[in-house]
Amino acid sequence: MPAAAPSSVYRPRHPERSDFYKIFEQHFERYLLVYDERYEPRWGPLRPAVQPAVTRFLDCGRLQGGFARVRCERSRAEHLLAFSCSCRNFCPSCQAKRAALFAEKLVSDVLEPVPHQHITLTIPRAIRGLFRRDRRLLGILARSAFDAIRKTCEASLERRDLRPAVVLSIQTFGRVRRSRSHACLALASFC
Repeated sequence: MPAAAPSSVYRPRHPERSDFYKIFEQHFERYLLVYDERYEPRWGPLRPAVQPAVTRFLDCGRLQGGFARVRCERSRAEHLLAFSCSCRNFCPSCQAKRAALFAEKLVSDVLEPVPHQHITLTIPRAIRGLFRRDRRLLGILARSAFDAIRKTCEASLERRDLRPAVVLSIQTFGRVRRSRSHACLALASFC
């Protein structure tokens, strides 16, 4: 029997080299200083979660933010493994890992092998400010989206005894089809 292939060599990811990282490193302090005067009148107060998330992101994957020493018992090789920030929906590296693990969990433990549909709903521009100012409204939005999906499934199948399964993700940033979408629902529906 051939020997197992050696594991790959650890290579740090160097987040500080990315343009995304550089923008926050160079401009975030200034942004905080001018936020109240320049942005708060239109966008409301800065959410308390923003500053800690950016601070953790700037330390993510960097030895300065903390690390663990990892040693292979067999070869005695060692390296330092920088801690991650685990910021939800902000750090590209941590979010990619979280999304992959969540998708794997859905496929292996939750979803049945049935047809499904991906649906994206956008919020009209006129009421987006409400969701920016009062994040609790996002829960009502999610329930309303589910109710709309359920009623559509019931009507299209002419049945009142079913309940679709829905995996819902709320996106409150970015762009969708050239128009700003400050609140978007991505739904995977199973009727």
